[in-house]
Amino acid sequence: MDKDTIREIKRKRTEQLIDATNKMIKTGILDLESSFLDANIVSEVVDFYTRELKTIKEWYNITDKVNYAKIAGIMASGIMLYRPWIPRDTNQAHKIKTKGNAILAIYQGLILLSIEDYDFINRFIASSKFMYWFDIFQYILRKRHHNADMLIMVFETIRNCSI
Repeated sequence: MDKDTIREIKRKRTEQLIDATNKMIKTGILDLESSFLDANIVSEVVDFYTRELKTIKEWYNITDKVNYAKIAGIMASGIMLYRPWIPRDTNQAHKIKTKGNAILAIYQGLILLSIEDYDFINRFIASSKFMYWFDIFQYILRKRHHNADMLIMVFETIRNCSI
């Protein structure tokens, strides 16, 4: 990837993450009173994304654009690694930072998947099993080891199932 392509990818991923965060704040999923999105850390997440994207494209011999599940998984991995959702109250830092970033990682991925199939993602979120799935995924992100490939697989599975 040339420098202009990387710059454009970074711009798109930064805008997407900020837009996803704003949507989550607007709907009450994330609380702006207690936390905020740190711009410097967002930059680190996006830098991580471009490095991982290059690796994944080489590994899987991808010459074109990657699908939204891959973008979602790599971004979720970067969010959990760098944790850009920062608590305002340092006494609650660990609890808010961990939970808020897991929520951000999951929902930004679902928002990306909704670009391909908005109706399906809405049905998925509205399904009776969603909160069970969400709680387990949040636990995995907060308490277990994971990497970008594993998170890509989670989003690929959602993308390829039907409700």
